[in-house]
Order: sequence, then structure tokens, then C-alpha cells
Amino acid sequence: NQKLAVKIQKPGVQREALADILLIKFLAFWLRMIFHAPVDFKEAVREWECWTLRELDYRLEAENAERFRAQNTNPEVYIPKVFKEYSGAKILTEEFLEGISLNRIHRDAEIVSLEDRTRITKKLVRAQLWAYFKTGFFHADPHPGNVILLSDGRLAFVDFGIMGEAGTHKENHHFANFIKFSADGAVAEAVSHFRKFMAGAGALPIIAEILPGRLQRK
Repeated sequence: NQKLAVKIQKPGVQREALADILLIKFLAFWLRMIFHAPVDFKEAVREWECWTLRELDYRLEAENAERFRAQNTNPEVYIPKVFKEYSGAKILTEEFLEGISLNRIHRDAEIVSLEDRTRITKKLVRAQLWAYFKTGFFHADPHPGNVILLSDGRLAFVDFGIMGEAGTHKENHHFANFIKFSADGAVAEAVSHFRKFMAGAGALPIIAEILPGRLQRK
């Protein structure tokens, strides 16, 4: 017998989500009108709406999980198996994982030592960078509740509703240099590569609205 983890969508969730989206759109419109904000809240709301509606379709999450599992070559990371024959748009069945949620470790300082916490943190950072640079497909919502520490020391990811895709090789080069120079404390070089990375990813115009003038400096 095998233990399974079954995620079932609560009835009426989609209707409630659509009502929330409508309310947020209304607030975004009035915030823009009242405060004359330089940021276009509508674009942010549209992106949030897109991701929210995608997360409500568990078939997409199942596809993300299977792809992430197939591409994972990191010996420090484990991705649970999906049982598609028992899954659908509103139900997702996966392999049950025995371990401790990082959320629980974060709340209770007595579960693991400070030294172990440091090792876990480094392992999580390595896992994200590994996925980004090795496969280009990575978990985009790795908060403590979505990561489990297994008994063998590996980290297991769950909840694959929000995933990310890496950019081009050139963008990755700037991102890698941003991390390197940040770790070295070379702020000017780090900012320069981050700016180039954001420009290649198409996000620079949005950032420029928030920080006018600063990103124009060379």
C-alpha cells in the first residue's frame, strides 16, 4: 500500500476568487485615480488574475509537477510523483511525503539546530539556482510551507501552481554575475548586471516607473 496526498478544491472557490479579482480591479482603478501613482496597478492585477485562475486548474499543476520531476537532476531535491489517473481539474493526487515542513522548522526553533538551519537555507538557495540555470524551469513560490525536509536530508517541493521559466543565455549570464558580485559586496557591478538582466527580461520599464531616473544611470 502507498500513502497518497490528495488536494481537493473547496466548492465555490472559483466564484469567490472571481469576486475578489473584481474587487481588487476596482481598488486598483481608484488608487490610480486618487493618488496619481506612477505605477500601473492594472498590469499587476492582470498578472495576479492570470496566475490565480491558473492555480485553480489542478491539471496545469499536475503538468508542472511532472515536468519538474522529469527535469530534476539535483541529488539534494525530490519532487513527488503525480497520479494523473486519480487527478483532474479540481483534484490532485500525489505521492505522500514523510518529512518536516520548513514552515514548522521556521516556527519552532527547537526542531533543528542553528547550524542545521544554515545548511537547510544554503541547500534551498542551491536548489533554486540549480533549477534556474540547469533546466530553466523552477519553482516560483518556494515559501517555507511549500518545502519539506525529508528524513534523508533532501528537500522536497510541493504545490506547483506557480512555476517560472528562465530567460535567454545572455539574461542568465547577467543574473549569474548579479549573484556573484552581490556575494562579493561589489554593489555597483551587481546593480549594473541586475539592470541588464531586467532589461533583457522586459521588466525594466516597470521598474523604471517605480524608481524614475535611478535606472537611467550608467
